[in-house]
Amino acid sequence: MHKLFGGVLGIIVSIFPIYQVRAQEIPDAFYVPDVVIKTNLLYDATTTLNLGFEFYLSRKLTFDLPFNYNSWILLDDKEIKHWLVQPELRYWLNRSFKGSFLGLHAHGGQFNTANVIDRYRYEGWLAGAGISFGHRWNFSRKWAMELTIGAGYAYIDYTKYSLAGMDPEGCETCGRKLMSDNKNYWGITKVGLSLSYTLGQTIKNVSVTDYSFK
Repeated sequence: MHKLFGGVLGIIVSIFPIYQVRAQEIPDAFYVPDVVIKTNLLYDATTTLNLGFEFYLSRKLTFDLPFNYNSWILLDDKEIKHWLVQPELRYWLNRSFKGSFLGLHAHGGQFNTANVIDRYRYEGWLAGAGISFGHRWNFSRKWAMELTIGAGYAYIDYTKYSLAGMDPEGCETCGRKLMSDNKNYWGITKVGLSLSYTLGQTIKNVSVTDYSFK
C-alpha cells in the first residue's frame, strides 16, 4: 500500500507542473489571429480613409495589406486626393504579431493634389518599394497598437497644372496644363501609428521551446 500511494503521489507531482504551466499565460502563445484589421491614426488625422488587413503566414511571417483613399477638398482649397495600396511582407523578430518586425513593402497609387507644396495642381501616379521597421504592443488578445516607419524608392509620373480661377469677366476657368515630368524619389515611404483589432483566433501547436517567445 505504501508503494502504491507513493507511485500515485509521484504521478500527481509530475503532472502538476505541466498543468500549472498551462494554467498561466503560456496558452496565449497558442493563439494566432486569423485576421487583424487596423487603421492608421496618422492618416485618419489628414482625413484620409484607410483600412488595413494583416494575415498570419507562419510563426515568423505575416502579410500586411493597407488601403488609403482621400477625395476631399480641405481648408484653403487644399487637396490631397489620392488612393494608395502598400502590401508588406513582415518578418517578426519574436513571433508573429508580437514585438518588433522588419518589413519589405511595395506601393502604388494615383494622386491629384493642389495647394499643398505650392500654388499648383499635380496629377499623376507612383510606384515603388521599400523596407520598414516597426513594433507592436498587445494590450489584450484582441486590441493592439503598432508603430512603424519605412523608407525606400518611388517613381513618380505627374502633370503640373495652374489652379482654376476667374477670368477678367468673372467667369471660372479650368487650370492650364504647364508641363509633364517624372521624378525618382528616395526617402520616407511610410509612417504609421495604427490601432488594430483581431478578428478570430486559431490555436496553433507550439513546441515547448516556443514558450520563450511569450
